[in-house]
Amino acid sequence: MTPAPPLVLPRSFLDRPDVRHALANRDFGTAFRLATDELDQISNRKIALACGIKHERVGRIIRGQMRITSLDKIEEIADGLRIPGHLLGLASRPWEQTTPPVPPQAPPSANLGDPTSSEASLGFADTLADTADAALIDDLSDQLRHLAVCYVHAPLPPLLPRLVALRDTAIGHYQAGVRPRHAQQLLVILGATTTLLAHGAQNIGDRRAATAHLVAARRYADHADHTPLRAWITGSAALIAEWTGQASTAAELAARSFHHAPHGHTAVRAAAIEARAAARVGDHARALLALDRLQHAADRPPADDDLGVHLGGLFAFPDAKRAYYIGGTYRLLGRADQCLDHTSTALELYRTGPETERSYGDQALATVDAICAHLGRGELDGAQPLLQDLLGLPEELRIQQLAPALAPITQALARPRVRATPLVSDMAAQLEAFAPACVPHGLPWTR
Repeated sequence: MTPAPPLVLPRSFLDRPDVRHALANRDFGTAFRLATDELDQISNRKIALACGIKHERVGRIIRGQMRITSLDKIEEIADGLRIPGHLLGLASRPWEQTTPPVPPQAPPSANLGDPTSSEASLGFADTLADTADAALIDDLSDQLRHLAVCYVHAPLPPLLPRLVALRDTAIGHYQAGVRPRHAQQLLVILGATTTLLAHGAQNIGDRRAATAHLVAARRYADHADHTPLRAWITGSAALIAEWTGQASTAAELAARSFHHAPHGHTAVRAAAIEARAAARVGDHARALLALDRLQHAADRPPADDDLGVHLGGLFAFPDAKRAYYIGGTYRLLGRADQCLDHTSTALELYRTGPETERSYGDQALATVDAICAHLGRGELDGAQPLLQDLLGLPEELRIQQLAPALAPITQALARPRVRATPLVSDMAAQLEAFAPACVPHGLPWTR
């Protein structure tokens, strides 16, 4: 059977904010409804033919009775309606690689040999290319910001293909060639996206892939000569070292990140990582000095080039995250009262703050710190409800770092003087049955 010809949606329609929002969320019901309501040449039947969907199903999709989640079908819709891949979180489609149409030429002048005429033509052509590059950078930056925000509070699996697609799209455009002044911005987008993939790999326990992504991200940052991105990547390397049993290395990397970071989120994050890593190796003096640097850094307004300002999401270090890190540092220093003060603040901010800042991983780890603080003060009744909250965490939200973090709770509950308590026995049994499952492996980290 001969495939139906594509039904090309107008660029002006695809550039609309409401359409882009629907496509970014793969909300085809809204996208199809907007197209059929507002474009004369579009109908349910034509969408069905172009996308290989039964006519009646298009209506069900528009009414919200069906959703399209199959990657193959999403790609078929992109091709059938000529929707650029990046708008749907996909790699560039094959038909996007074809030569774009030549813009209409201006009417011939009276003197075609006049050099002024040819220079004007070239100048206008240069303007078009520059505008196209700028629009591309803006679009990719918007995608990156959206994914950085989603990374904080949304489960990983739906984000992975979109991160990989954004990375591949940025690589494709860089290889195709952009103007020099936009090349650095494209490399920064590529480096930040690859750093998000590194964090995702770490969260599922794939240290090898996480390290490979960070190496690549550092190369992009070096090639772009972008110090704020380099500082953030170094902080990420410190974080991965901390969670893989290399706390001393983590403290050194975090100090290096702080030294090169601009004022703002990146500097606060670096000081927080150094403080907690130093506390892990028992270096109380260094941990307290790092906490002091953290406070001073938090009191300063962020610099214009701080990634937390430009990208937000995972690249930001909000108050809740800062309180969680400080509380964790105090737990490792054996200061249960101060730990509980800060972890309680963190948990309250996560519960009441914006959903986009509600990091499920950090919230779970802050809960672990609070449980340990209560147990350290002998408050079983205080620890028990927090443990119930922790045990209710859905499997898809249990990051790999949660497994080693549970060890202090298990050790506290196994102490002989509290082992016989019925409440403790019940808590220990529940904790033993709690398997902090990681997001399944086999995902496209190193594709």
